[in-house]
Amino acid sequence: MCATRLLILSFLNTFQEYDPPPASYGNLVPWKFIKLYWKKSLIVFSLNIHLHPMLINKVSVIGLGYIGLPTASLIASKKIHVIGVDINEKVVSTINSGKIHINEPDLDQLVNKCVNDGFLKASTYPEISDVYIIVVPTPFKENKKPDLSYVEDATRSIIPLLKPGDLYII
Repeated sequence: MCATRLLILSFLNTFQEYDPPPASYGNLVPWKFIKLYWKKSLIVFSLNIHLHPMLINKVSVIGLGYIGLPTASLIASKKIHVIGVDINEKVVSTINSGKIHINEPDLDQLVNKCVNDGFLKASTYPEISDVYIIVVPTPFKENKKPDLSYVEDATRSIIPLLKPGDLYII
């Protein structure tokens, strides 16, 4: 399994280098190792011993409901290829036609643009990616404990695709 990562998302338009925070922040993060470079891509820093940049070419968002579809669309709007995965074939075909199946103001325009620009595609199966974001339902059982079976099933669907350095977000 891949190491846990600290996620810092940055959509920069220019070269930028962060200065160290004031001493009052303590030693929470090794700031001297953080440098952000613009590469027309999402930049993520992984926390191992030092923070290292990870360029992301493709993101898989598993679950295209009220959280997954807006998340996938926002990432795709930054010109990052996104594969949205849902088990409902009607949802997949609706999104691939540039339309939405949920009621969310202005999301229809964003989805349409991202699909037409080729940065958002929906499927019933995940694809090899650099980042996997799991946003599936966790309904409550009768005993008021969350039903994690959807999360477990989504995780099982991407395990064969994971490679060293991938980022997995639940």
